[in-house]
Amino acid sequence: MLRVYISYAPADKVYLETLLKWLQPLKEKYYLRIWHNPFPKPWAKLPYRWDDMMDQLEEAHIYLFLGSYNSLAAGYIEQEEVQRAVARHIEHGDNFVRIYPILVSPSQWKKHSGLAAYPPLNAPLTLAEQKPVEQAYLKMVDELERGFDTRA
Repeated sequence: MLRVYISYAPADKVYLETLLKWLQPLKEKYYLRIWHNPFPKPWAKLPYRWDDMMDQLEEAHIYLFLGSYNSLAAGYIEQEEVQRAVARHIEHGDNFVRIYPILVSPSQWKKHSGLAAYPPLNAPLTLAEQKPVEQAYLKMVDELERGFDTRA
């Protein structure tokens, strides 16, 4: 089983929801366990604890970071999620941990993110810039699947 951790800013949830649909066939084929922060409505009780999120972060094999100006503004993404994922990648290498940025919208991520050294799945255009956007998701899922096949 491969554990996949998806990081995103709440304002980019629509991209997460679409990505999850595209990942569904891979989830079944590769027995993926996909985790993402559910970000409840402000009045809802939290369905998770911070420690649970950190556990998921520390156990992942694949990290997908939805990068945007929204994610750069969410301090915990860079301070917690990116730093921990990069540290795990450095410690374990590509055979055990992989990091894939997915560019959602134009931003200064190359200047301000710890992910700048990792090539985005959908470069050079962001999801917001690609028409039809389905082609971008198809390209990303194909690239991810090639990566899963090399792990088998």
